[in-house]
Amino acid sequence: MKSNLLLTAITFVMGFQFLQAQYLVSATQMEDRTIAEVQTVLDNGGWDTNSMILNPVISYSITYNTTDVLGNPTIASGALYVPQLCDVLPLVSYQHGTQFNSAWVPSTGYFEDRGLLYAGNGFITTLPDYLGMGVNAGMQHYFHSETEATASIDLIRASKEFLLNSLQISVNDQIFLSGMSQGGHSTMAAHKYIADHNLENEFNVVASAPMSGPYDLSMTQMDFFFEGETFPVTQFVVYLFASYQNIYGNLYPSYDYYYDPPYDTIIEEWITNGTAPPSLPSNYYEFMQDSVVDNIKNNPNHPTRLDASYNDVYNWIPQ
Repeated sequence: MKSNLLLTAITFVMGFQFLQAQYLVSATQMEDRTIAEVQTVLDNGGWDTNSMILNPVISYSITYNTTDVLGNPTIASGALYVPQLCDVLPLVSYQHGTQFNSAWVPSTGYFEDRGLLYAGNGFITTLPDYLGMGVNAGMQHYFHSETEATASIDLIRASKEFLLNSLQISVNDQIFLSGMSQGGHSTMAAHKYIADHNLENEFNVVASAPMSGPYDLSMTQMDFFFEGETFPVTQFVVYLFASYQNIYGNLYPSYDYYYDPPYDTIIEEWITNGTAPPSLPSNYYEFMQDSVVDNIKNNPNHPTRLDASYNDVYNWIPQ
């Protein structure tokens, strides 16, 4: 009896680690929200709670096994939100929008209103940080469809292990996918990955809502980025190029090949440090090499477009 109690205590202290788990590495409680607290967070976030019958919610920071861009094992993180008034529940996987700071992610409490929106209404809810964010070292894999998908899918798997083994909660066979902006792309990528890899028996996607995302990255979105001389948030474009250079290594040997001084140094420091972005001009010609801008605009086979084409997620038929 004493040995069983000791084993239970050790397991709890280590963050609910289980030898039999394939995906779960650890789970650490973040918040225990009452119904009143859930309502306050949602009201403050602009959600209309008048028609909602809300639940109390406990949230957890999850670390789990997944794979990197080369298919090698790596550890990632995300959040799990668990409603408290039901034992068998459907699951929502919510993919968050662009976040430049690698520490401002669901596993550290960011995007809590999204987690509470779904979990407060009775859905187990998972929110991946994405690779290169949270506990995963390196640069975020921004708009890299495969790791967006596997980060979402493997978090669902790890969360199910934790729910069943530690909380004795079963998830029913209904999976819902949703996300906004980058999260729209990630949601579409996850849904496409499930179809492409014949995972429908494991993931019964009842409904999928990718919202306001760039699905045809290589043409429609790239043309939109560069249809004029300006774009309201050029940081999006710079971050995308840095991500693809990090993943594919075919864009530029150094930042001054794409960016004028002093912006080449400013951008390199931002990408290296993984913090909030610097202020950049909205006019590309004020901080980018003019020839690079012109070539992206006029060359459908420019390396930036080729890299983006590997991550287009529109060309498939959902079942």
